[in-house]
Amino acid sequence: MAGRGTAGYLRQHGFNVDGNSPDFIKSKNEIRTSYPKVDGAFMDEIMPIVARVALAAVDTAGGVFSFQNPHAEPILVTKLILDVTTESTGACTLDCGPAANATTLNDTLIDAANVATAGVFDNIDDQGTNGLATVKVAENGGAADFVTGSVASGASAGIVGFAYIEYIKLRR
Repeated sequence: MAGRGTAGYLRQHGFNVDGNSPDFIKSKNEIRTSYPKVDGAFMDEIMPIVARVALAAVDTAGGVFSFQNPHAEPILVTKLILDVTTESTGACTLDCGPAANATTLNDTLIDAANVATAGVFDNIDDQGTNGLATVKVAENGGAADFVTGSVASGASAGIVGFAYIEYIKLRR
């Protein structure tokens, strides 16, 4: 019989979990700081992390959103989702991508997403001309450790929603 918790669940579904690795939950009120090994790698090394950042109606570069890599390691952004719940009041397109600071425009994740209509946009289906499926972002304090969302054209007045940035930490 497989053990309870995350390690047990993973074993039941065919993953090779190190028998000596701890599980996520130690007790009802305590979360472990280490993770089980799955196929030879610690889960925090292979599991994506998702950051949620509110969208703002600010028309300067990086004004719609900015996210700084909080880790000492570079990250690989595997998906960027814009969940626009309220569209801009007029014409507006957004560019999103890695940047040197919170006030720099970049379009290598999403290029010219039309947010004058509410909806869900991502860098896979809605990447535009310059958008890529995956980009590397520098470690915290590095040369380009931000991901920004900027107005490419029009105005963002009225926009409401969130950016979801899915990434994996890269080990050195």
